[in-house]
Amino acid sequence: MNLQKIKKILKNKKILVILILIVVLSTYFIFKSMTGKQNKTVYTTATITKGTLISSISGSGQVVSLEELAIKTKISGEVSYLNLKNGQKVNRGDLLLQLDNVEAQKEVWNAKIALENAKLSSKDLAKESNDSLKTIANNILNAINTNYKDLATHFPNIDNMFTESSYNSADDENDVDYYLRLVKFIQKNNNIDIDLSYWTKTAEAQYEDLKGEYEIVQTKSWFLNNQSSINEVKKALDESYENNKKLLDFTRQTISLTKKYQYILTTNNIISPIPTAVTNTQVDYLTNLNSVLVANTNALNTLKGSLDDALDSDKKVGVSSETQDLTIREKELDLKTANTNFNNHFVYAPFSGILTSVNDQIKIGDEIANGTELATIVTNQQIAEITLNEVDVAKVKIGQKANITFDAIPDLTLTGKVIEVDEIGTIDQGVVTYGVKIEFDSQNDQIKQGMSLSANIITDIKTDTYLINNSAIKEQNNTYYVEVLNADQTITQKTVIIGATDDMQTEIISGIDEKDNVVIKSTNGNTAKTTPTGFGMPMGNNMRMR
Repeated sequence: MNLQKIKKILKNKKILVILILIVVLSTYFIFKSMTGKQNKTVYTTATITKGTLISSISGSGQVVSLEELAIKTKISGEVSYLNLKNGQKVNRGDLLLQLDNVEAQKEVWNAKIALENAKLSSKDLAKESNDSLKTIANNILNAINTNYKDLATHFPNIDNMFTESSYNSADDENDVDYYLRLVKFIQKNNNIDIDLSYWTKTAEAQYEDLKGEYEIVQTKSWFLNNQSSINEVKKALDESYENNKKLLDFTRQTISLTKKYQYILTTNNIISPIPTAVTNTQVDYLTNLNSVLVANTNALNTLKGSLDDALDSDKKVGVSSETQDLTIREKELDLKTANTNFNNHFVYAPFSGILTSVNDQIKIGDEIANGTELATIVTNQQIAEITLNEVDVAKVKIGQKANITFDAIPDLTLTGKVIEVDEIGTIDQGVVTYGVKIEFDSQNDQIKQGMSLSANIITDIKTDTYLINNSAIKEQNNTYYVEVLNADQTITQKTVIIGATDDMQTEIISGIDEKDNVVIKSTNGNTAKTTPTGFGMPMGNNMRMR
């Protein structure tokens, strides 16, 4: 294309605009294609795994010798044995001095006897109460059973009096209702004051009502046995007692009515259609039933009182048992005190070392006072002494294991345990530090006093726990969370509860599943970005519990 044609095209505005648009769009799509490839984010993920997490506290310090210790008596007394010489080598536990302990030994024996007596006199009150309730419950069941056997024998004898007529009454009137009708008639016509207020219904109706109640209570009692609860037994006892009282009242009222009837016949020369022998037999039956009811009702009432007393005692068992326990604990404390006093009559070497500054004024037979200084013991045993800040020292306890390394001996690592932690810190320029002493499990000739060292105190070991790389944990507003990569390459935030942590991993207590792909690192184009922890502090050896 020659220059003239190009100039001609450029003079055409429409063609010029189209060319410009083509150039701009081409540039845009080329740039987008390039930047899109560069900005594509690639995620590195991991899942939570089970493992062991060891948390430790680090501190630095020096090798020092275990401090010398003054040996003193803890009580006063007469010296009966002495083994103290300047420069003497002693082993831990060697007996250095003994005071006369005859009286102290007696106190120990007396305390032992007092404790044994307290234990022997102590009873299992709960078991006793339970056994007592079982015995009473068994007696109640036997009494109820006897009661209903007796009633089954005597109760049917009076049935005909209330359900049949001995003279074939056309009105089907039973004997007792005949007695009642005659007595009421004489009372009314002769204006005799006879109390018949009990008989609010016909005798047969009252008898049938009472008989029905009796049969219900009796049937309930058949279902009781030795496995029944004390409440069930008590309920049956109360119902049987109340029913017996009603039967007893009914029997007495019937006897009284029948005898009034007999009296009216005699005093008014009335010839009854009911034979006298029949009525006399009926009175005998009623009298026998009355005697049985009186005896059984009294027996049931006695058992009610026994059961109430037993239940009341059972409520007090807790208080009585506690009193016995307090007595035993008091005697145990007395024995412990007596043993401590006895043991204080013996002075032993607290650790292996050399005796110095021995008090050579003390002789066998001397009376010495409490707190008398006997000697000083010095040991060549070396220990590690480190300092910790107030945050770290709160996690340190006596007995915790430690690994110790030495600046001057790179290849040497010793193990040990914490034997002492300062109770009061030292303040230097506003910073509070605490001293911690670590005893070596074994001594090493390479170690010299004053050598610099570093100690890692193991504060916690979590086994078989869920762990994730530290870089996966983020924090926002005091809440921890992780980012989970979904199948569609989207990111979901999940709140997690974390436990202990070390340099590499953090314990996950809850919040994510074992199959979740947790984002550890993201790569944007050629630049890799590691997910920050967001903890607000470096991820060190310190254990952090949430």
